[in-house]
Amino acid sequence: VDPRLVGLFKRSFPQAEVTPRSSPPEPDLVGRFLHWQSAIGGLPHRLLVGRNGYSAVGRGYLKSDEARTHRWRDRWAPSDDTRVIGLAWRHPDPDAARRSVPLALMLDALSASGRVLVSLQRGMSEEERSVTGDRMRIEPDWDPNDVDDLASRAVACDLVVTIDSLVAHLAAGAGCDTRVLLDAGADARWGVGRARTPWYPTAQLYWQDLKGGWARAIRQLRETVDGGGRVTRRV
Repeated sequence: VDPRLVGLFKRSFPQAEVTPRSSPPEPDLVGRFLHWQSAIGGLPHRLLVGRNGYSAVGRGYLKSDEARTHRWRDRWAPSDDTRVIGLAWRHPDPDAARRSVPLALMLDALSASGRVLVSLQRGMSEEERSVTGDRMRIEPDWDPNDVDDLASRAVACDLVVTIDSLVAHLAAGAGCDTRVLLDAGADARWGVGRARTPWYPTAQLYWQDLKGGWARAIRQLRETVDGGGRVTRRV
C-alpha cells in the first residue's frame, strides 16, 4: 500500500501482512513466489460476481486511532447533544475541479442550531475563510503524510459530508454516516445515478445534475441530513 496507509491498514487488518509500496519494491517482497498479483481496486472483479456478492461487507472495516479520535471529539462536542458534521468540498487536484462544490452551498444547507460544522479540508483559501465566517470550525491542516489523523478526525464526526476525495473513502470505509456529493461524470465504480454503493454500506450518494448544477444534490442533502439512513457514530 501507499506508505501513508500502513499504520491504518495494520490496525484494521491485523491478520494481513501490510507492506509499504516502494520503487524499486522491497527485496523481501519480490523474492517470494507469487501465484498472482492484483491492484487492490481490481480485487472485486476477481473475487465477487453480481451485486449480492457484497452482502458480507461490514458496515466499517477501517479502524481509526481511538485516542486521537476521542481527542478530536472532545474538542468539537461541548455536550452529548451536539451533532458534529465534518465537511470537505474541494478536490486538491485542479484537474479534478469538476468534483468540487461551492463552500457557501454546503454551509447554507447544513448550518443549524445544535450542529458544529468542522473543516476536514486542507489548504483553505482566504476567500473560503471569508465565506465561512463563524459558521464552521477551522483546525490546522492535517498532514498529508499522516492519513491516520484525517481518519481520526472523520470518525470523531457524527456525519461527514464530502466530495469524491480521500475524505470520502476514509470516512465511509470506517463506517461513518457519510454523504458523498458526486459530479455527473464521477467514476462509474460509485454506481452511476445510484443512491447507495456496495463498497460502503453507510454512505449515501447525491448526484450533480447532468448540466453540472449542484442545486438538486444540495436540496436532497438538506432534506435528508437529519434522517434518511443516519447510522450510529463509531468511535
